[in-house]
Amino acid sequence: MAEKFDSLEEHLEKFIENIRQLGIIVSDFQPSSQAVLNQKLNFMISGLQDIDKCQKQLHDINVPLEVFEYIDQGRNPQLYTKECLERALARNEQVKGKIDTMTVRDYSEDTDLWEKTCKGLGFDVSVFQNRISIEKSRAWKVFVLNLISNSHVIHLSTHLFILQRCLLFFFLSQTIKVMVRN
Repeated sequence: MAEKFDSLEEHLEKFIENIRQLGIIVSDFQPSSQAVLNQKLNFMISGLQDIDKCQKQLHDINVPLEVFEYIDQGRNPQLYTKECLERALARNEQVKGKIDTMTVRDYSEDTDLWEKTCKGLGFDVSVFQNRISIEKSRAWKVFVLNLISNSHVIHLSTHLFILQRCLLFFFLSQTIKVMVRN
């Protein structure tokens, strides 16, 4: 991809140098320098044509409008990339903090719903106790990672409700598999 830009960069450098020389000629114009002025104007026109030809190679390149705003404000456009990376890092730390908060919380105390559901379905709760303690932490971490990006959409209590349902179905399916084998 750099090759595409090398040609454009070369043409832009030549064009800028031409404009600089043209400015010098115009600022100190002498009638004897008319031929040189005409030549520089022709170079400027051909330079614009060369830049236009480079456009065909770069038609699939998109530049964020914010980059042009940085340039208009006299700021270095590379600062845009730096600030984007800093924002992404800050957002990453925010999400990591949410994940850490969720994984540190202990939900092993909330067994009432499990017991009521198991009894309501006619299953022995003791069958699930050992599996629940092991699988709850694994499933919770996976579940949090999947839903953390949408945490602003779904309330935490809804997350917990969905998690409990998912874990219950998982344990029931595992128990049914064990019962079928036996």
